[in-house]
Amino acid sequence: MIETWSCKNCKATPGTAATQVVTTWSHIYPTTSGYLALSDVLKAIVVAFRGTAINLSVIIDLQFNLRPLKEFIPNISSDDKVKVHNGFGKAYAKSRASFYTQLRQLMNAYPDYKVYVTGHSSGAAQAALCAVDLANSFSTANKARLQVYLYGQPRTGNPEFAHYYQSLGLPTFRVVNKMDIVPVLPLVSMGYLHHKQQYWYTNVDSLDGMGIKRCDALQDDGEDMPCFGSDKPLLSHSVWDHLPTAYLTSLASMVMVDIQAESGGLAYPLQVYV
Repeated sequence: MIETWSCKNCKATPGTAATQVVTTWSHIYPTTSGYLALSDVLKAIVVAFRGTAINLSVIIDLQFNLRPLKEFIPNISSDDKVKVHNGFGKAYAKSRASFYTQLRQLMNAYPDYKVYVTGHSSGAAQAALCAVDLANSFSTANKARLQVYLYGQPRTGNPEFAHYYQSLGLPTFRVVNKMDIVPVLPLVSMGYLHHKQQYWYTNVDSLDGMGIKRCDALQDDGEDMPCFGSDKPLLSHSVWDHLPTAYLTSLASMVMVDIQAESGGLAYPLQVYV
């Protein structure tokens, strides 16, 4: 149970056992759920968004049309050209009302704690929108407390959104497991583009010898197609590589490789939160 932090992985993972869940939310429409938590061990405030069940229609359904980001986030500094997936935007706006006030209260009560925003699948898309929201509403000092961990994130917005996200300078770890199909959806041809920074767990030999690649796109966005497999035919990708358990298994084997080093060793424990 999330509310009592008694799930199997909750207590078994180093650093997360003493987590206190502050509030949870679950909405039927738009479908969204998550929680706000506090960890004295990690000195962290965590905002976690759960993904939907494996259902690709959620990613490319009738709400895949792009809408201005400012429709979903109050007082955002972006212009009308910065657009995001309509369904993800609506889901985040619904979630925001469930945690935002309490998050600000926690940040004031624990000024030396980091703020980790994380999510899996469609929850990762919401987490990216949350990160943008917080970066715009926080002071410079509070913005420096933010880190973002995204697992199996679908493309969330258009190229202008990708560039806008990049301009915020948020420490972001966007993890793709093997041939996960969700990160290649919605298609680039539909007007979508990823933001940085992506790490691809390939399960084969790579430059670091551990099967993990830091994808460095030449252009100013997160699309490094040969690196993370989006240059491959769609049918070569896998639904099974998208499962949360598949991400946990892969990340558990990645201790001490690049992503763990750059994230201060938090890439694996943060995955447990989703």
